[in-house]
Amino acid sequence: AKAQARQDLLRLVFQLFACRVLEDKGAIAASGSPRRTLQEAHRKFSENIDPRALDSDEFPDTLPDYVFSALQNRFAFASITTDMLGQAYENALVTPTLRKHLGIYYTPRVVTDYILSRLPIEAVRQEDRYLLDPCCGSGSFLLAGFDRLSNALDGTWSSAQRHQFLRTRISGSDKDPFAAELATLSLLINDADNRNGWKVRRQDVLDLTIDKLGRRPTIVVTNPPYEALMGDTSSWR
Repeated sequence: AKAQARQDLLRLVFQLFACRVLEDKGAIAASGSPRRTLQEAHRKFSENIDPRALDSDEFPDTLPDYVFSALQNRFAFASITTDMLGQAYENALVTPTLRKHLGIYYTPRVVTDYILSRLPIEAVRQEDRYLLDPCCGSGSFLLAGFDRLSNALDGTWSSAQRHQFLRTRISGSDKDPFAAELATLSLLINDADNRNGWKVRRQDVLDLTIDKLGRRPTIVVTNPPYEALMGDTSSWR
């Protein structure tokens, strides 16, 4: 019933869920306990995976083992895709009330890829390309942006060089902490062969400033929560 308890539980579940996906996809070695698994993932993805998710006073000490066991024994994640995560976010993991309140709508990759392919990315100097989705949801525009910006780089760049460039040039935010965690996981899965992670903030688009972002975005792509931003439009004529 407490907001802090919900936040800590959400963080725990997502951190362990991310680890299980990374394990099954071969990005990290499998382990037999939640703490060792988080520590193993933290060594590769220190900016996004944090073993301190286990150390909350808001839930019993036995809960991490329960969540870890449920994820370990009931599911296999080797074939999971980022599209699956987005569909699950909208259709299974949020209530209709929350979907309406936050304006949650998953944008299919076929749509985001179509939009990104038609943006004149090359008209922006390479060193000035900074893509932002301020209402990123589960991250479909961020993933399309990753592919578009990556394909615009010189073909001689290695995967590691592309990763290091793009992780400082792609950023997202969402007021729903659930969505922010999922967007981060989607980016990790999309580029799991490389180390360290991505900047996805838990922040309302109306509170974003250049100071908070660290730099002015030159590419903004989003499917904003129109209803949530405008309020109840049922009486509009």
